[in-house]
Amino acid sequence: MGKYIQESELVNSSFDCFCINLATAGSLSDIGHISLKKLLKYFFLLKHISHVVREIRPELV
Repeated sequence: MGKYIQESELVNSSFDCFCINLATAGSLSDIGHISLKKLLKYFFLLKHISHVVREIRPELV
C-alpha cells in the first residue's frame, strides 16, 4: 500500500512528498526476531530522518 501511495500521481501532484523506508527487516524471516543488525539499522534510520527533516525544513503544524 505504501508503494502505491508513493507512486500515485494524484498525491505527488497535490503535495511535495518525501518518502523514507522505515523497514528494519531485510526479509520475511527477520520479522519478529531481534538482532544487532536491526538495532543498528534502527539507529541509522533515526539519524537519517533527523537529517532529512533538517534539510527539507517542512512546515510542521
